[in-house]
Amino acid sequence: MSQTACLVLDITMPGMSGPDLQRELKRRRHEIPIVYITAHGDASIRPQMLALGAVECLRKPFGGATFGEAVARAVAHARAGDAALSVGRQTVFVVDDDVSGRRMPPPAPGCFDRPAPSSAR
Repeated sequence: MSQTACLVLDITMPGMSGPDLQRELKRRRHEIPIVYITAHGDASIRPQMLALGAVECLRKPFGGATFGEAVARAVAHARAGDAALSVGRQTVFVVDDDVSGRRMPPPAPGCFDRPAPSSAR
């Protein structure tokens, strides 16, 4: 957890929801920037997630550039709050109902520069 720079969480997951996980992490004093993703709900869900402290909340489908920008903001937020992340290995942890538990390094600059699909926000 100490080297996790960002969590990408689906709001609706089996078992514990994304917001429930965020509350549990806060209870355990793990302040990790979160980007929520969801295919459920309407536009009113985004302000609710931001009010909980999320860096961003994206509705599926979204483009790669949109996702990359959100993760980059979250990683920058983590680095600003924890100088150790600037020198250590940073990890983005994706918890999605489609690809649960996948670890990946933060996106490299420009890696999501492909045009977003026309249906993306």
